[in-house]
Amino acid sequence: MILCPNCSKDNISIKKDKEISYCSICNHYVYNQLTEKEILFSHDHVGEHQQVTRERQFKKVFNFILNKIPNPSFLEIGAGFGGYINFAKKLGFDCTAVDIDDYYRDEYLQAGIKFIQQDANNFDINNESEIFILSHIIEHIDNPKSLLKKIGKQKVKYLIVEVPSSEGMIFKLSKLLLTVNVFFVWNRLWQKSSNSPHLHYFSDKSIYKLFKDSDFEVERTYNSRFATIRGSFKRTSSTENIIISLISVILIQFLEFLNYLTQRPENKIYIVRNLKFNS
Repeated sequence: MILCPNCSKDNISIKKDKEISYCSICNHYVYNQLTEKEILFSHDHVGEHQQVTRERQFKKVFNFILNKIPNPSFLEIGAGFGGYINFAKKLGFDCTAVDIDDYYRDEYLQAGIKFIQQDANNFDINNESEIFILSHIIEHIDNPKSLLKKIGKQKVKYLIVEVPSSEGMIFKLSKLLLTVNVFFVWNRLWQKSSNSPHLHYFSDKSIYKLFKDSDFEVERTYNSRFATIRGSFKRTSSTENIIISLISVILIQFLEFLNYLTQRPENKIYIVRNLKFNS
């Protein structure tokens, strides 16, 4: 059973969805699958559509990192199609990609990126890279704190961590819709029909506590866009009909605008310093 990674306490089940529970201490959500789900889509093949939008975010993140460390080496855990790590390689840095399967192995090797096949749940790599990237990976990990503590023992100086947030308008609306028995938005956010569903949804409070308990300190954050129009449609249409998909895309873009106004994003990037290595 997956518990809150911070408090390790029994959580409160969400009304209308007994698979999702909530920690009232640190505002953290967890998913424990109770019934078998049909797998309707894979993360890799829909994630590529976000690449253009994400590269704008990468520039901000890398500018911050390069002001701290002029010539760093990078390792990305759960690299998938390799958004961050490919961007780092284009800048000329030494790069390593780690992923659970070898779907993109040949592409990485052709690009000059070293590749290691390993499940992040069983992370066991000794690596000299100064920057570790965890982009949309720790929400899929059974025990994020265990992974962070293992990483903290490396000579890594900074982590770039990107996660979905429970504080955005889309998450809040999807939870509200549960009260009127509309489940598809909520289930889609948790990616219950994917090959790798979300096991965690973080609040600022819960992830700051997770970093602190794992001997990391947040130095900078960036709000991250939820999805492009094309990316939203591609993801939604994998599980819903075209009418629902089009309505969802329009609604998502409106809620993204509200997120921008309120500065409460659906995804957030945290740049955190390893206190063990930098002390």
